[in-house]
Amino acid sequence: EKYRIARQLIYEATKERNRPEIPYDTPKEDWGAVSIKQYMPLETILTLTKKFSENGTIPMEMLDLHSVDGVDFGGQRYGYILYQVNITEGHNLTFTEFPRDRIEVFVDGNSVAILEGMVDNVNVNISRGRHTDTQPKGRVLDILVENRGRVNYGIMGTTILDEQLKGLNNNCFLDGEPLTDVEIYPLEFDDDFYKRLSGNHEWEVYSGQTDLPGFYRGRLFIGYTPLDSYLSMKDWTKGFVYVNGHNVGRYWNKGPQQTLFVPGPYLRQGFNEIIIFEQHKSNNSVKFQETYILDALQVDVGHA
Repeated sequence: EKYRIARQLIYEATKERNRPEIPYDTPKEDWGAVSIKQYMPLETILTLTKKFSENGTIPMEMLDLHSVDGVDFGGQRYGYILYQVNITEGHNLTFTEFPRDRIEVFVDGNSVAILEGMVDNVNVNISRGRHTDTQPKGRVLDILVENRGRVNYGIMGTTILDEQLKGLNNNCFLDGEPLTDVEIYPLEFDDDFYKRLSGNHEWEVYSGQTDLPGFYRGRLFIGYTPLDSYLSMKDWTKGFVYVNGHNVGRYWNKGPQQTLFVPGPYLRQGFNEIIIFEQHKSNNSVKFQETYILDALQVDVGHA
């Protein structure tokens, strides 16, 4: 409806006479609920991507990805990036610059903090799981960073397009000391990754709702030529969705958008594969429906 109003205002302001007709609204189909049958945890996901061993927390763009004959084509382009460090001591994690763009901190697989927004010098207490034995025991510190997107503008005479680096840029300290001996996992979730993901044999049987990052898979059977539909992500939290290998978009329960448009050509007669990357709390099913939900703003869901 907003498009139709804007279209009329532009017409009245410009007196454009030869504007094309609005394309007809395609019919939509309610394909019903799709039950989640399989699950892949983060530790398995990491085996499907390349690993870099670095002496610090370098940003996405500085990774040796997408180079041809030694020519660098810009490192990791989009998606997520995970920094993993084995630690034996320390409890105060400090980010001296604000996250680029959203960070979740894990200690031994337990989520201890979510950071977002333009705030510098943020401290996170990672004491959860600390050992009190006389001999220190190792813990695993994971920092998952989401790239929400890049600026698409510039100011004459500035280098803003070159300066916006995603991930961590040696700006993370544990008890005042920079993180070293870091394993870095670029998670672009591109077409090649999807092929490895879909064909992998390490999927586990889904046994119920989880609250950690992972992939979730279900199948939808369609008995005839598919029509367009909307995928409702109600009761999920934050992530994105593949439909038959097509990334149909990101979702976040904060809204206001709660549905993803799925074009009919992305579906097929027969079985269809639905794979969801959920960062936080999953649900047992998703639902294909005829109507969209674009105005359900949630104000009380917190960071998740």
